[in-house]
Amino acid sequence: MNIAYFIESEINLDKPSSVLKKVMRQTKIWSDVGHGVWIFSLRSGNYLNVNKCELHRFGLSYTVKSSALNKLFIIYYNSYYLSKCIKELPITLIYTRLITYTPFLEVMIRKIPTIVEINSYDRKEYSGAAYSRYTRIYAAFLGNRIKKLASAFVFVTNELAELICKEINTIPNYKVIANGYAFDNSIAVREYGNSHISLIFVVSPGQPWQGVDRLCEIAQNLPAYNFHIVGESGVNTGNVFYHGYQTSDVLSDLLSSAQFGIGTLALDRKEMIEACPLKSREYLFHGLPCFGSYIDPDFVAHQGLPIYMQLSNVQDAYTSAQEIREFVEFWSEIKSYKSEVRREAAAILDDNVKEKLRLQLFSEISTGK
Repeated sequence: MNIAYFIESEINLDKPSSVLKKVMRQTKIWSDVGHGVWIFSLRSGNYLNVNKCELHRFGLSYTVKSSALNKLFIIYYNSYYLSKCIKELPITLIYTRLITYTPFLEVMIRKIPTIVEINSYDRKEYSGAAYSRYTRIYAAFLGNRIKKLASAFVFVTNELAELICKEINTIPNYKVIANGYAFDNSIAVREYGNSHISLIFVVSPGQPWQGVDRLCEIAQNLPAYNFHIVGESGVNTGNVFYHGYQTSDVLSDLLSSAQFGIGTLALDRKEMIEACPLKSREYLFHGLPCFGSYIDPDFVAHQGLPIYMQLSNVQDAYTSAQEIREFVEFWSEIKSYKSEVRREAAAILDDNVKEKLRLQLFSEISTGK
């Protein structure tokens, strides 16, 4: 197969985002088993030939400071020129994260079998403060067109599969494949010593469902622990420390220095209960047991050590603090527990496990089964 992977994240190989890291890991596996793969960015107007590690430009780029209308113009411009690139390549399958609709994308999707990956419920996602009014209006009118044209879907949770199937009023060909991570390239873990307990919370700013406010309430009930928030700026108070946005090297060092990871704490603000955040996979890769307010589909039937814990009632800060204290004490009694955490997580979450399922769907769609 020759696969075109469409994303709206920037292709910046020097400073890759979490999304690009995930995409690079996935496509490397596809390439290694013999498929031709190209990653196209509607944001930065460039594409990567994964097999040859060659980066090419085909359009314009926008930044986080660009206006909503400017972003939309560039996405239209880039999708037009992307369609021209596709005609010059032997593409047999399109794989795309849910991206902004344009007529040029529709033409491509109608001609080439397309699998759409759904990572979040866009109707709730675009309601957040991180998106402009124009983006919300545009998505409301045209957001479902790509979904209705898809040959198949990959959902990261069962909840998303149910929501989207109901929304488009059909049961399409799909698989539920939660987010994975590259556990085969393991770094040395820094095991827990007798230092002060440190918990790390990696967030994206402007998203109330991350639940930073709830973490601050919980922290007040756990004065003996230090809580480090990365990705958002704020005023340090007591045992809560803000680190703002950090590069991957600094973030990796912060993760290595921590003992526990904190997942999303307010998913209920999107009226959802299930998630599989990339940050939780990164915690586990660094050997950090983690907790959050959501159901993680990869751990629903997990019978081993409790490497992920769902808090019973995150709106009750006192009860949550008690559960976290018990969770910390359980793991603190296990010698060299970080190595144990990563070993157990790898058996469930490693990219090689996940991509076998995805490639099976690719084969079904490309052969018309």
